[in-house]
Amino acid sequence: MRAIFISYRRDDAEGQAGRLFDDLTEHFGDDAVFMDVAGIEPGRDFRRVIDEHVASCGVLLSVIGKSWLTACDESGARRLDDSTDFVRLETASALRRDIPVIPVLVHGATMPRAEDLPEDMRELAFRNGVELTHARWESDVQLLVKVLRPYVQSKQMPTRQERETTPPARSALAPGTRMGLAGVAAGLVLAAGSYLWHQRSVNEALAPKPQTGERVRNSVPARAPAHAPGAAPVTAPVSVGPPSPQSPREPRFATIWEIAQGPAWEARHGLTSEELQHELDTLAGQGYWLLDLSGYAVGGHERYAAIWQKRSGPPREARHGLTASQYQQEFDRLVAQGYRPVHVSGYAVGDQVRFAAIWEKGAGFAWVARHDLTPGQFQRQFERFTTDGYRLVDVSGYVRGGQDRYAAIWEKRSGPDWKTHHGMSVELYKQEYDRLARQGYRPVRISAWGAGNTTHYAAIWEKGEGSKWAAQHSVPSGQYQAAFSSMTRAGYQLMSVTGYQPGIE
Repeated sequence: MRAIFISYRRDDAEGQAGRLFDDLTEHFGDDAVFMDVAGIEPGRDFRRVIDEHVASCGVLLSVIGKSWLTACDESGARRLDDSTDFVRLETASALRRDIPVIPVLVHGATMPRAEDLPEDMRELAFRNGVELTHARWESDVQLLVKVLRPYVQSKQMPTRQERETTPPARSALAPGTRMGLAGVAAGLVLAAGSYLWHQRSVNEALAPKPQTGERVRNSVPARAPAHAPGAAPVTAPVSVGPPSPQSPREPRFATIWEIAQGPAWEARHGLTSEELQHELDTLAGQGYWLLDLSGYAVGGHERYAAIWQKRSGPPREARHGLTASQYQQEFDRLVAQGYRPVHVSGYAVGDQVRFAAIWEKGAGFAWVARHDLTPGQFQRQFERFTTDGYRLVDVSGYVRGGQDRYAAIWEKRSGPDWKTHHGMSVELYKQEYDRLARQGYRPVRISAWGAGNTTHYAAIWEKGEGSKWAAQHSVPSGQYQAAFSSMTRAGYQLMSVTGYQPGIE
């Protein structure tokens, strides 16, 4: 039995409901919280299925945003007036069974009046509610947790520390997984003890969810200018291996290259925060568009690598050096101005986590972004969003408190078949890279980070032919400029770069 059922309207409070789900599973465990009735078999009465799910819970949280009461369908009719509306079915079922229902107010929403609710929901107006605010989210959730404890089944739940040091059980893969990789993935997980999962091919992604930061201004000398003229293609080495014994913590780079005859481009690496800001301002004034941004640490100090292309495009905003709270804050502010995140880089500097990110202005398809997810949370979010038709377009791994964490972006749009894995060791990554390359997949995003005495990888691959490409996965910073120059002389253009500090192996 799941003790806590979260009811919400996706276009009203999807972001807050997802954040609340993550926080409550941290406190009560994965099996104690339920959100989203999915997988209803063909031929079954969805009203009965919802009623059965609600009947098995001990308390229902009704997440109410500003449009919860007034949301309308495509015909203009209010959704709550529809007897088959999921939110109405969930709430009315709990009230009819006298299951405790707690209104959870978000986005500054107020309690609905009884006269504004359908008859089978009017009791909701007389239930004591709680408010979750962005500024006091942590303390508000703690108060809610205390209220919920009596409703959670009395069984021994793992402590937060135990959950953060014990790998969570791997969830079932989303239906439709291609090429029978489930068996391969399971074997790899057993062999390496890493969190490795496989994603089916999908062609769409989901709706927005906040995360933010604060602008840091800087000034800079360029460290690695790059302009790639046309040249004969060459094959780049796939460098996957442990750090050299002479410099076990020397920063490394993972890169993706393409033979391209496109616009002029520039790349930099080893930039301080001030230097990066200077380059952002200078190159923007020269008509360059920020394509990629990666943060990493060198000797306990922040450094950055970035790529620009000289072309027009939707307005973009970049932020770097942000704490998690600053990132959430800036995320909220930019999303309110019509921007959506297109790239995020999480990285550890000493025992602190920082974020660098790029936002782009424009509507279009739906999207979702999350950060600071544990491996278990990441897996659950992944399965949830891909089931809803989203594709993972960006992922960044890093370590906080000795455990892998993830920041990711999903988009609901069409695209080529794709695969993704996370939490891979060097050996597992090389194995998957080679296997997928033989099947016609190419990497479009590589993330690497030091995790204790090893290095972990996360990557996204897409299937399809195109220009010749190459990837390098573990280039020491002392050799990066030479490798960079060799590739550009051969006519390759740098499309993606990730700087990272490897594990101590």
